[in-house]
Amino acid sequence: MVDDSEFMVWGALLVGNSGTGTLDISNGGYVSSDSASIGDQPNSTGAVTVDDSEFSVWGALLVGNSGTGTLDISNGGYVSSDSASIGDQPNSTGAVTVDDSQLSIGGALWVWQFWHRHAHDY
Repeated sequence: MVDDSEFMVWGALLVGNSGTGTLDISNGGYVSSDSASIGDQPNSTGAVTVDDSEFSVWGALLVGNSGTGTLDISNGGYVSSDSASIGDQPNSTGAVTVDDSQLSIGGALWVWQFWHRHAHDY
């Protein structure tokens, strides 16, 4: 939990890499990383909650890379990344919820990239 604090990762931030992982950022907390994967490997589960806080990813943000990943942004939270993919690989599941908050993607946003190849550039 990052509560009213700062946590910086110089490299990849993996939440639920080979098992189950959670990251809660709240009360004005700030987390940054070069890249991030939530639910990274098959049979893994990752969950990130950004509540009234900020999560900045300088590269790619993967939600459900090969496993199951959720990203919940609420209460004025802010998440940004250069690109994002939701449900990236076969048999993966990704879900993003934005409630009274902001998700900012600087480049491409892929939803179910591997299976459907839908790419939306914003």
